[in-house]
Amino acid sequence: MRRSAVERQLEILGEACARLAKLEPALIGSVINLKLAIDLRNRIIHGYDSG
Repeated sequence: MRRSAVERQLEILGEACARLAKLEPALIGSVINLKLAIDLRNRIIHGYDSG
């Protein structure tokens, strides 16, 4: 249950970062680990067990 809760919070964080990056593309290079958060979200959402 804890793992599921953590995964959900990471999904929310990554989605927020993705939306922020779309609104302000210049932030991708200036916000530390923004791209990493987005990539992690995509990996969780789209099945990290498959690869």
